[in-house]
Amino acid sequence: MQPLVGLHTTPRSSRDRPRPGNVRPGVGTHCRAPELPFLNADARSPHPTKKNERGQAAVEAALVIVPLMMVLLAIIDVTVAIFMMNTLEYAARQGVRYAITGQTSSGLQQNGSIRKVVRDNSMGFLTSAPDSEITVTYYSLVTDPTSPNVNTSQQVTGAGSNANGNLVKVSVAGFSWAWMVPYLWGTSALSINTASADISSACVAGVCPSIGP
Repeated sequence: MQPLVGLHTTPRSSRDRPRPGNVRPGVGTHCRAPELPFLNADARSPHPTKKNERGQAAVEAALVIVPLMMVLLAIIDVTVAIFMMNTLEYAARQGVRYAITGQTSSGLQQNGSIRKVVRDNSMGFLTSAPDSEITVTYYSLVTDPTSPNVNTSQQVTGAGSNANGNLVKVSVAGFSWAWMVPYLWGTSALSINTASADISSACVAGVCPSIGP
């Protein structure tokens, strides 16, 4: 038997061999593992999807915004309370400065005139406040050496209470202000009390104005 001339065979290289997932017709065969139906693309991916990122951002925003709003409202609440206390203190101080001069408004006695000055300087907070919240009190120094209360101030009423040298005190008491965030500070409203006092020089040439009620 004579050998075949012009025919030879060449061994197939590794590049010509079929690779998994790359099956060419006529060149070998390949079996792929079936995909499991419960494994989708999202489950196989190690990175979160855009939908999951949006949900996570919404939760984080809610956890940050709610406490931030509570802190902001608390700051505003405290700021308003301090502003009101300073305003009422200023109104009482203006009232007592007016009281020691002995001036009176038209148609009003001295105490009524003092209350009017306090209301006018309260930026509207005391416009409708009753007279019981704005009080005017007079004190006299006890100088009798035989008295057990010598060198102490004693409250006086009636005519002559505003005599020169007596102490006049203007007070704002019982003013109530509701918190904007009541459950943060408690259910009760804020009660503001303030006062200012000075030595009276209201009597001119021994004549003192009528103090009134």
